[in-house]
Amino acid sequence: MINFDHERKFLNKWEMHKWLQSNDISPGYLPDTIFYADFSNIEEMLNRYGRVYIKSVAGFGGKEVIYLSRREDRNDYILKKEQHPIQVADSIDSMVLPLSESEKYIVQQGIIFKKYKNRPICIRSHLIKDPKRGWVYIGDLVRAGGEGAVVSNVTISGGEVLPTSYIFENYDNYLKYKLYMVSQKICQSLNVIYEFKEVGIDFGIDEKGDIWIIEVNTNDAIGGPCHLLFSKLPDWTIYNKLRKMTAEIAGVPDIIMNWLFTDENQ
Repeated sequence: MINFDHERKFLNKWEMHKWLQSNDISPGYLPDTIFYADFSNIEEMLNRYGRVYIKSVAGFGGKEVIYLSRREDRNDYILKKEQHPIQVADSIDSMVLPLSESEKYIVQQGIIFKKYKNRPICIRSHLIKDPKRGWVYIGDLVRAGGEGAVVSNVTISGGEVLPTSYIFENYDNYLKYKLYMVSQKICQSLNVIYEFKEVGIDFGIDEKGDIWIIEVNTNDAIGGPCHLLFSKLPDWTIYNKLRKMTAEIAGVPDIIMNWLFTDENQ
């Protein structure tokens, strides 16, 4: 059973994972994920994968993401969280997990994804639901975390935004199609849950080139997928497409649309 949060109007990370798990999102993959009940869940996942992410089910912006891994070469454990000191210990029992008693968490398989200059990256796709055409794939970009970052969130880690084709050589051949196909499948499946208007999906690409769904961000009562990320790209084609479609759906009059999207206002 999927529990939709009617107050915030969203699916938290655990509910979203369960929903995606019950739907066809091929050729995308989902990291193995379990609900955090107690410390044994972390030990179980670490024994299975060697590295895990612990995430608040309702968190956003990369603030409540913890990375924990076992380093076989040094026979120790390392824990990282943005804006927190790094912890290194011989056993995880001696570590202080920065978990809040008021939050619920998931424990997620840590996967080795492609990096940029040894920094974490993810691909963000952005889709808008048009009343007549359905879900429209606006475009995508790469978010690269800052130096020593745990997550690819640009704001919290001091990172940057890059064109997807700049990082991935096979973007125009096959990757672009896979991103489009998986994004559409996810959005189509969410139609059953709620009348979402916008969806931003974060993907990781592993060493074999497979795509993994890191997170699905929907518009909700407190916000939605960030538009301004696309304004940080050197080419504003996707950003203008996003702005124009948002304005059209909002019913902005043609005379204002024509002024907004003339060359001198780009």
